[in-house]
Amino acid sequence: MNYTDTITEAVRSNILDEALATARPRLLRLAQQSSSRAIAYSGMILGFLNLIAVSFPIIPVFLAIYLLGGGPVVVFFVGIYTLLQQSVPDAYRGRIFGAYSTTNTLFLLGGMFLSSTFTAVLGPLLMFALMGVFYFLAGAFALVLLRNAKIIIEKPTGDVVL
Repeated sequence: MNYTDTITEAVRSNILDEALATARPRLLRLAQQSSSRAIAYSGMILGFLNLIAVSFPIIPVFLAIYLLGGGPVVVFFVGIYTLLQQSVPDAYRGRIFGAYSTTNTLFLLGGMFLSSTFTAVLGPLLMFALMGVFYFLAGAFALVLLRNAKIIIEKPTGDVVL
């Protein structure tokens, strides 16, 4: 690495730092305003991706779709847990998360039972299509229920290194 490369890297680093410092407040504001909608839209996107995967039932399409589906899954679960943490008083947080986890596990077990029962009757493609429809409907339902919910994003205190 010569002197010119060092100067070029320093200029790039400075430009990136300035861009991040300028964009950060805007991104925080956007995240606060649209966080609950992002949760709902992620469910709808997952449903749409499942319907695409069913429409083209070949392995490369399935792999690509489920790779793309990772982003909405992260947005959904991180958003849900963040909303739960911020909207529940500290004294009840353990109980709420316990009840949420128990309910989630029971529904997963029930879903496994129903899917194994109905897949033998309806076939796997129809079951994947139904899963996509249910994801989409759940996202639309969440859009209605979470229309006024906001995730509170605290501004960092002190020096933050990006």
